[in-house]
Amino acid sequence: MKERFIELSFSDVGLSEFENYKELINICAQDLNKLYKLIPNLLRTLLENLIYRIFLDGLSLMHKEFYFLPSKNRARDFSELIELLNILKDDPKIKPININIITDKTIQYLHEFRIEGNIDTHSIIPQITSNYVIENKQKINILLESLLTFYRSIKDKNIYITDLRTLNKITSKLTLSTAVNKHDIRTIIDEIKKSTKEKISDLIVDLEEDRLLEIVEKMLAELIIKANDSIFSELHLFITFIFHSIRIKEYRLKIFKLLMSQLKMHYNLLDFDYLKQELASIIELEPILLFCKGPQNLSFFINIYKESYSYRDAELKSKMLDPLTPFLNESQWNDIIKAFDKNSQLNEAFEARGFMHNWAFHYQEKISKENYEILKRHKIELSPSYN
Repeated sequence: MKERFIELSFSDVGLSEFENYKELINICAQDLNKLYKLIPNLLRTLLENLIYRIFLDGLSLMHKEFYFLPSKNRARDFSELIELLNILKDDPKIKPININIITDKTIQYLHEFRIEGNIDTHSIIPQITSNYVIENKQKINILLESLLTFYRSIKDKNIYITDLRTLNKITSKLTLSTAVNKHDIRTIIDEIKKSTKEKISDLIVDLEEDRLLEIVEKMLAELIIKANDSIFSELHLFITFIFHSIRIKEYRLKIFKLLMSQLKMHYNLLDFDYLKQELASIIELEPILLFCKGPQNLSFFINIYKESYSYRDAELKSKMLDPLTPFLNESQWNDIIKAFDKNSQLNEAFEARGFMHNWAFHYQEKISKENYEILKRHKIELSPSYN
């Protein structure tokens, strides 16, 4: 066969070391002494090494574990390299330079050559015929054109993958249990700012405890600093991350304690209505309720209730206090009712008044005669049985 089986130049993209291997394949394709039978295995090796070079020369060295196994001092298996390429082709940082270059058809061809190479390698006598060269000439050149074009586009870009969805897919497919956990905290936080609630839930599941707690600490610090900013979009996602973590993780109390320690020192965190809304929704969770009914924590929730500054604020702080009302004593009820009397945001807000109606009915045995008169003045009646 006089035509060259592989027509493309590797030297044109700076991979001159592949030229000798290409020529070896072309010689085998000439059917000299039936050497064409070696081609499936040779192609498999060529493609495996080419994909490895794409990752080595295009990705940040921080990602070397994606395509190299340090424990075995070798590249990952060909099937894993193909899977990695399939994931990375759709990554937000790579997609702009991969416009119709690496496609699903590319991945399909790679798997076909991988399988054929594997079969040939494990056969005592290779079963291919001379038709293999004719049947696969166009396919291998189309495939190599895609891979070499992609190599030219990605070479020396030193791409650092930060997209959480990409990282989670790589972690799952390549069993990299620590992939996302090896990224620096700031990278993860910056990615969360651009994320969605669904992606956040996936990330929370994957994060190890010490990493998640560190992220929560840094998020709380940023919330404190930016509480007075007019744009809350990314901070809204921080709050979602913190409270989703509390709901999902078995060590939720550790996360909640971090939150409470900052709330007690920085009341401006309560400027976020969404935070107050989420806080009200998780107080009943165990063991959070048990923690919140401690004397110091009860005092905290009573004090913020007393300082309600708007109808909406009064509603949310009433919701926070509600699960804790069974644990209040007469003195604490006295503080609450006195605050209700003096604070028009509490005694005029429909929702806050509704909570007080309910509390007065259920806990009337803890309400003094004096406080009964206060409530009556605000048209909040106790049970007829009150005496």
